[in-house]
Amino acid sequence: MTGIEEELERAKDIWAASEFYTNAENSTEYFWDPETPFGRLLEDIDLKGYVLEFACGHGRHTEILVRHAKKVIFSDLIHRNVDLTLSRLAGSKNAVGYHSDGKSLSFCKSSSIDTVFSFGDMIFMSPDLIELYLRDIYRVLKVGGRAILHHSNVDADLASFSALGGRFRMTCEKFASMSEDVGFSVVRQATVDHSLAPALDGLTIVEKPGLKLKMRRSKRR
Repeated sequence: MTGIEEELERAKDIWAASEFYTNAENSTEYFWDPETPFGRLLEDIDLKGYVLEFACGHGRHTEILVRHAKKVIFSDLIHRNVDLTLSRLAGSKNAVGYHSDGKSLSFCKSSSIDTVFSFGDMIFMSPDLIELYLRDIYRVLKVGGRAILHHSNVDADLASFSALGGRFRMTCEKFASMSEDVGFSVVRQATVDHSLAPALDGLTIVEKPGLKLKMRRSKRR
């Protein structure tokens, strides 16, 4: 079993019975507030087209995404989470859910997505797993498409892993560098304070560059 496979098995055990989902419900609207770091970054994201959300949990953000998007494709490693999200979205005709392998977006066609959305999951991923996701996010995005990704901003060794809420070592600078190595342009970054520590998390918007990006840059000149 590889390191990533072991990581995914641990994730299944932790998230299948986690109380996080229930506790997080009360804070959902806060994150979408335009005065929060997350809300401010949404100004640079188009949620009206084809949106992909991976690691949907119980659908607290998915429920908001379907209000805006032409279509929402969502996924989760945990079967029950996909089922609960489908039930939550009952009646929505613009959403479809998939059980994922936890390390790819294999259920999604290449160059088919306008926006990728992930909140509350990448903070718990190892750098190796993040790299796999970044490569597949690049694959599924259309040229000019963007992703808004919530990740750890912990520059500490693994001895601090438990004390920092299970976050892996990652910084905004390293996340930006990894994104650029895959081929992305980094549009914008911000940090998010947490009760455990200030600036504990990071938010990064990346874009798959191409003709649309060149046109945007030309207009700014």
